[in-house]
Amino acid sequence: MHGPGECIGDMLMLCAANLPFPPPADESLLPPAYPRTPIIRSLGFANCLINDYAKIPDREFIHQCAMEHGIDFDSLNKCASQQNDDPGDGDDGGPPLSGIALLRESAVRGAKLGVKTSCTVRLDDAFWCIRDNDEWKNCAQNGEGSNPSVLVDQVEKLWKERN
Repeated sequence: MHGPGECIGDMLMLCAANLPFPPPADESLLPPAYPRTPIIRSLGFANCLINDYAKIPDREFIHQCAMEHGIDFDSLNKCASQQNDDPGDGDDGGPPLSGIALLRESAVRGAKLGVKTSCTVRLDDAFWCIRDNDEWKNCAQNGEGSNPSVLVDQVEKLWKERN
């Protein structure tokens, strides 16, 4: 919707969320199911990018956001720069992360869920609210879902139920 800069930013955020953590010294040593970047780090990185999105794809800006949130910049760059969009077709025998493949997977998942507008907020596998043209629309709980405290309360309620 917003051009190549948005796609690059989306790929960077998806790569950051899916990087091995901690980064391995040798990628051939990755176990089949490796631990991913902690959510607090990937969300912090995403927030850093979003707060100054006009600077994407400036390398120094991306590097600074990565460093602030403990994201390995070289691994992030390798993922976002990966030209092969088939993550199962790595030259080194292991599946390289590919920003293009992660972006495609995200778009396909969104389409399957019926998401047509960015930003669509979902909670507990259900539609919660849409943010479009600086307005909240079609929000849960009779429109009260647009209030951040209502969303936070619902997240906390779900957390307590499940933990």
